[in-house]
Amino acid sequence: MAGNSLLRAGQGAYARIKMRGWLNLPVWLEEFEHFKPQASLALLIASIAYWMICRPYDGIRHDGMFYTGQTMLHLGQENLRSDIFFSHGSQDQYSIFSSIYSVLVRIFGWSLASITSVAVMQVVFVSGVIFLLLEFAPLPLAALGLVMCGLHPYYGPFEIFSIGEPFTTARMFAEPVLIWTVWAALTHRLRLAIVLLAGCAAMHPLLAAPIVILVAALAYMDHPAWRKGMLIGLAGLCVLVIAFAAVRPELFFTRYDDIWWDEIFEHTRQVSTTGWDFEGFSILIFDVGTLVLVARELEGRAAQFIALVALTVTGCFFVSCWTGSILRWQLFTEAQLWRAEDMGHLLALGLFPLLIWKKRRDGLLTLLGALFILIAMEFPRSQSVIPAVLGGLACLALSRRIPKATASFRWMIIAAGVFVMLAGTFNHFDQVAFDIRQAGDFGLKYYAHREFDSVFVAILSLLGLIAVAWAWPRIGLAFAMMMLIGAMSVWDHRIPFEMYLEAAMSEPPALDKLIPPTASVLWSDDLRLPWFILRRPSYLSRNQSAGLVFNRDTAMEFIEHSKVAEQFQSEIASCKEVNGMLDSCTLDATVMRDMCLPGAGGPGFVITDYPVSNLAPDFRWIIPGVRTGHQEWGVYSCASVVKRLPPEANEVHPVSPSHG
Repeated sequence: MAGNSLLRAGQGAYARIKMRGWLNLPVWLEEFEHFKPQASLALLIASIAYWMICRPYDGIRHDGMFYTGQTMLHLGQENLRSDIFFSHGSQDQYSIFSSIYSVLVRIFGWSLASITSVAVMQVVFVSGVIFLLLEFAPLPLAALGLVMCGLHPYYGPFEIFSIGEPFTTARMFAEPVLIWTVWAALTHRLRLAIVLLAGCAAMHPLLAAPIVILVAALAYMDHPAWRKGMLIGLAGLCVLVIAFAAVRPELFFTRYDDIWWDEIFEHTRQVSTTGWDFEGFSILIFDVGTLVLVARELEGRAAQFIALVALTVTGCFFVSCWTGSILRWQLFTEAQLWRAEDMGHLLALGLFPLLIWKKRRDGLLTLLGALFILIAMEFPRSQSVIPAVLGGLACLALSRRIPKATASFRWMIIAAGVFVMLAGTFNHFDQVAFDIRQAGDFGLKYYAHREFDSVFVAILSLLGLIAVAWAWPRIGLAFAMMMLIGAMSVWDHRIPFEMYLEAAMSEPPALDKLIPPTASVLWSDDLRLPWFILRRPSYLSRNQSAGLVFNRDTAMEFIEHSKVAEQFQSEIASCKEVNGMLDSCTLDATVMRDMCLPGAGGPGFVITDYPVSNLAPDFRWIIPGVRTGHQEWGVYSCASVVKRLPPEANEVHPVSPSHG
């Protein structure tokens, strides 16, 4: 009886809610495609603010350190040429980046050249994305597409590569211009597209290669009179490539041997698709699946272009699998053809809001599909991310084939979606609070970037802004401007250590009188320390492994140095593990001595922030630390270490590592 009474009460409440129209979609969502101009402008400004919050400037980092090192060579820092990363050649030979960037550095200096070039190219990137998306979607949906690009920019495995990188590389210069290249080709500005594409090919040929395919395909579709000539030219190019491969087969068919390949797979496994993680494959599936579904929703030339992008991404990925992961051909592995996903990922993210909008009346499965995809984006490293993406895409693909659900069931799913969003948002806030407590950094910049870098937080805040902007356009515009001003104030996200590194590059090299220019230094996995502060070659750094794929001699030298420094680095790793539990950690001096012995092939100098047992440093050096104000380092000359600790010494040393 009680259950029946409760059921009748629930049915009566539902009937009253339905009669009053509370279950209907808000007007501002129904008319989203025809937004008021002021409301559309507010959403665009908010999307730019979100992009700046999600993609802040963190200084010269990531691959930016390699391109900066290449520029240092162009500016006359020749002693770096003996560094493992440069000694046998690098990717600098394939790009004009260093020649151009060195001019900017001469004019503006290192720090100003870096932040200015990043800021300018970010403007070019954001404007290019908006203009490109406007070819397919109205402004409000294009603005939401930009937000999606900022929230989930990474493509490929391990979050190494991303769209709109906010640090100085050849990709940072080439990618925004490539976006404008595609826009020019789409809008029948073929000559402009060819000029832009030629410049980008000289800057970054790997990113430009798939765009060549897209531009050529658009020219083929738009100019029937050119088709015969283009086919003849393509056939001629194939003949030339085959002839050149026959004359110089070592350039085309050189394969990685087992030793070389194992080293590459251990340190840079992203170049081989067999080493990808769940996130990498889930992103690829999302990109191709979304592009296919978007192509089904569009018509004519737009649909053909999106389908071509999906085909290019898929084809390049499988060619990369076959030639790189299976055949181990050096040329094709270096080319990393799977990075055609750069443009595919941008369009898939940017057009995802359009896809959901097009399918908004298709019933329950559209809601489920969108929810699955958003959950996968919020938790990309989960092992269930691939099933979530596959389930979401399947729901979106089948949404029109399944009859619409009843209103009550539909709103049950909406309520579940809102609950998931709120739960995800709460979980995000809780994680951010934990990170801040652990880091001890309560700065506004850190808090802003960590708080708003969430899919669910973005959705909830933007929905609120849209509702306000629809009802009160001026108030919504004012809120959006406040968001933009706040984002601009925290966009420069450099910590003091990053600023110190940039400032050190414009000063005379530190320890210049103590360390000879040609001496190699074993200091840190962070290449920026020996390169930027000392202007000396690094003896061994994990970052140097980025060059293993280009030259076998680089890999062999890296292996040799790794063996020499293996025990010493093991000591450092052990100290890092126990440093938080014990008051201090002491390195074994005999390990350093053995690495420094004549004939061992060790470094010229060793710099460490851990004390060495029974061995005082040649020089104590204090530089700004990452978060703790200052940090003291000990500088040891290998010649001095061997002199003070001869091999025949019968000193008793603590077991490695020893802890005080």
